[in-house]
Amino acid sequence: MKKIIFFIILFFFSLVYAQSKPEAFDDDIKIFMQAKISFNSNEFNDSLHYAELAKQNRKNKISSQSILLENSFKPAEVKYAGDSISTSLKILEERQDYDAIQIINWYQKIKGSDFFNDSKKNLLDYIKSLAAFPEADFLIGKIYKVEGEYDIAVKYFNVALENAKNLDIPDEKYDILYELANLYSIQGKTEQYEKYLLLILAQDTVFQDRVLIDAMKKTISNESKNCLEKFFQLYRIKNANTLKAYFEIADYYRKNNSPKALEASMIGVLTAFSKIDSVFQKRNPEYTYKDLKGFFEELKNYPDIIEWGMTNKVWQGFFNLAIDAHGSHYMSFTLQMLDLLRSSAPEQYWREKAYVKLEELLG
Repeated sequence: MKKIIFFIILFFFSLVYAQSKPEAFDDDIKIFMQAKISFNSNEFNDSLHYAELAKQNRKNKISSQSILLENSFKPAEVKYAGDSISTSLKILEERQDYDAIQIINWYQKIKGSDFFNDSKKNLLDYIKSLAAFPEADFLIGKIYKVEGEYDIAVKYFNVALENAKNLDIPDEKYDILYELANLYSIQGKTEQYEKYLLLILAQDTVFQDRVLIDAMKKTISNESKNCLEKFFQLYRIKNANTLKAYFEIADYYRKNNSPKALEASMIGVLTAFSKIDSVFQKRNPEYTYKDLKGFFEELKNYPDIIEWGMTNKVWQGFFNLAIDAHGSHYMSFTLQMLDLLRSSAPEQYWREKAYVKLEELLG
């Protein structure tokens, strides 16, 4: 950790990478990419140095661009054009203010001219909002996590989360929340662990839909001979970003003997099932879902999906759903699920577990 501190001090004393050219729009991204390369090569000191450098470069760039535009908008003839970007551009061309024109064109190209509603104020406000670099803060948090500096890692993860609106890939917000949940799990802070898993699930509209959840539970609780098939016929869930959180919080509730495990478990399984079913349809135009046995038969054609399911604990999730249903005394659904898994689960371990559990319940 002393090496990391040394590099931070060295970085701040040697920083000469000021943003002097407005055309250097993506230098911060290039430096950040070097930080990621270093991180993936386990060169954490270098990664920290480049990540901090990328943050400072971003800050300098945004400050430089904002000041330049504000100064370019001050002359009387530009002010006379009002708030209109398009009208102001014509005057800036006459004034040969190419730096300002370049900045305006760069952001209009990225966001589209309609995004700013032809407003210089909107453009300036947007540019100033980009000073934060959440991807860099997230990476720095991961570096401190590797170093065992969990409190510092949490600080950077939270900064990244606060500025998540600046993420180039919005779904990376899920990665930040998962890292926070994982850190609290490592530290044994169960309340915080649950809190951040719930924050992930709060991004999913299904989690908020009590009418839908109650309908799912009613289907599972039905003691008919086709309640299992009816469950998978009726419901589909699209947001796969929350899959891991559903399975993890189901495990957490199961360990605490909470009936909420069933709700998380059934939504998690449906999420995974829906994702796989949609992939089947894309890869095989002749495929249509008929029943779970046919679903698992189709699955045999795709080793990559089976591997994905193993990595994401999907087949374990199917088994746990049976266990959670049994915990709620939904015996028909439990037996049907275990019977299916003992013959069709793509992982031998879960076929055997299902067989043993089924024998235990029937014995």
